[in-house]
Amino acid sequence: MTRADSGCTTPGRLAREAGGRAPFSSLGEERARVVTMDRIRAEAAEGPSEHSGDAWELRTGDFREALADLADQSVDAIVTDPPYDNDGVPLYEPLGAFCLRVLKPGRLAAVYAGHLHLDEEIELLAKGGLTYMWHGVNVLPGLHTKVHVRKVNGRHRSVLLYSAGPYEPRRWVHDLVFAEGRGGPDERPLHPWQQAEAPVRHWIRQVSEPGELIIDPFLGSGTTAVAAVLEGRRFLGCDIDPGCVETTRRRLEQLEEGQLVVAALAGGEGE
Repeated sequence: MTRADSGCTTPGRLAREAGGRAPFSSLGEERARVVTMDRIRAEAAEGPSEHSGDAWELRTGDFREALADLADQSVDAIVTDPPYDNDGVPLYEPLGAFCLRVLKPGRLAAVYAGHLHLDEEIELLAKGGLTYMWHGVNVLPGLHTKVHVRKVNGRHRSVLLYSAGPYEPRRWVHDLVFAEGRGGPDERPLHPWQQAEAPVRHWIRQVSEPGELIIDPFLGSGTTAVAAVLEGRRFLGCDIDPGCVETTRRRLEQLEEGQLVVAALAGGEGE
């Protein structure tokens, strides 16, 4: 498998898909990110392939192997941003099959999707066995992707909601969220396609309840992991790229350290 299979893809992913520009203000920024990721990847290769914290666990590898030990119908929700370039789109079928196997009956997978291959992505998720529930949207108010091949200014991201078997509603679902903070490369320091945190937290709230288990088979920069912990959920994720796993581990440990500091300060104020 290639890096495009992991969810932590090469910098021009959507630009190649869309025939548009990559989201960098300069080639220097792109090269700097590549160098940084190569360094993190090399450091990760010298350490363990699995990591865990109080409410999270990370694994290195293809999700079909790294998460194969999950019991059937044991997961509360899946929130993920798979690669949707030409190499990544075929993964939507095995992703659908994985979701169908591990999700509790009637529970949801929120899957980010690309525009140019949306019809194929929808078909492949269904072919994997999932049941279509709804089509959500992240509105993108910042820089937009110019899809030259279609002459379209892309101003939203699709989020497909699929259930494992017949959908069993537990709450009202809000199908639109504004993705603030997508203004440019300086706001995506960890990965060129790093998702804004607030919309991911929104989708986690739509498809799960506090204390439930969230899975992300394509960690990327780890935004889903951070969002899940911040929303009081348990989290398990993996990526085939050890650099992405290491990046996520660092974010989660920094988050835990920050939470401990806040808790300590709050405790001190009450004394």
